Amino acid sequence: MTITKARAASVWFTGIFLLFAARGVLMSTWSNQGPAIKSALDLSSSEMGLYQMVISIGSIAGVVVAGRLLHKMGSRYISLFSYLLMAASIIGLGFVVDSHSFFFAVVLTALIGAPFGIADFDNNFEAGEIDRRSGRNQVPMLHFGYSGAVLAGGLLTGLFITLNFDLSQNFMIIGVIVAILAVVGSFMIPKSNGKIDTADHETGANRVTVLDVLKDKRNVKIVAIAFAFVVTEASAVLWIPITLTDEGMSGSDAALAFSVFALAMALMRVVGGRIADRLGRVTIIRYLSILALIGITIFMATPLIHLPYLGIVLWGIGDSIGISMAVAAMSDNPKGAHAKQTLLWTVVYFANFTVGPVLGILSSFVGNYMSFIFPIATLAMAFAFASAVKSQPSEKAA
Repeated sequence: MTITKARAASVWFTGIFLLFAARGVLMSTWSNQGPAIKSALDLSSSEMGLYQMVISIGSIAGVVVAGRLLHKMGSRYISLFSYLLMAASIIGLGFVVDSHSFFFAVVLTALIGAPFGIADFDNNFEAGEIDRRSGRNQVPMLHFGYSGAVLAGGLLTGLFITLNFDLSQNFMIIGVIVAILAVVGSFMIPKSNGKIDTADHETGANRVTVLDVLKDKRNVKIVAIAFAFVVTEASAVLWIPITLTDEGMSGSDAALAFSVFALAMALMRVVGGRIADRLGRVTIIRYLSILALIGITIFMATPLIHLPYLGIVLWGIGDSIGISMAVAAMSDNPKGAHAKQTLLWTVVYFANFTVGPVLGILSSFVGNYMSFIFPIATLAMAFAFASAVKSQPSEKAA
């Protein structure tokens, strides 16, 4: 690789890293300000749950159309469009929440969710391309951009709350940060990236559809692995605080427990790519599945052995780069890349959308701790399908 190409690849990587970080800080801010939104809009707990679904529904809608938009606009301009829309929407959301307008809050939350899904699709499409062209596991570090920014966003939100900033002030600052990162990051992406004639070389009868992707058992198994790790992460995000507070732990201690999980994930993503380079994708998926399963089991046994933080740390490490390996595996072959990513991220958001209700139903029958048998079952599936992520040689479309 020449110096010029190496520098271009470094700029490209940095741009995508900044875009992942922009989404992380935005989502963390919105999530951590949930109690303030609930209070300002005077929502009950059930109403707040329905409100939170808006962003998930919007994200799923965004993923569904993302591939087509990417075909036409390319990654640079779809990133610029989606991030600026997110930035404007979160700024507007701050003002409408402060004015107690539920209807406009829902509209603007949907306008955060839809471009978030589009951006997530595009960022991971680019991450997969970076991974494939470099020949190394670079997706975990790019995903660290998101995880690290989630932690930073939480700290910033805590600072703003301590300084008595209004919700509108907090969201305006974050919106400006997202917009700046969007402009800088987007223009670091090569201009032609993502367009159908340069990424897939597929036209007419040669174009690969989602149905074509589903006919390949390897693709189905990779998506199942992604589903497993997303279910495992969402279970932690949604149910660790609830489980611990229901068992008598204070709200601040439960929040700390979740922060420990997020920190374990983030730190593993820093070194995860190098570990995967050394061990290979198949082995790392198997190790991660076992580690996360052990962590969840220890957490489930909290009433008996009282080691929740040990379980949470192992859970976070085990769950850290499974989705990264799935993204990389789906990107081995550029043929049908858009269709593959559409399938992958539709399933990912479906998993995020369904975890809460599934765990809620299970907990009503078997209790909070035992409801985690659901992510354990999905991890067993990931372990069984691990061989599907083995690297495959690239194949050009006819």
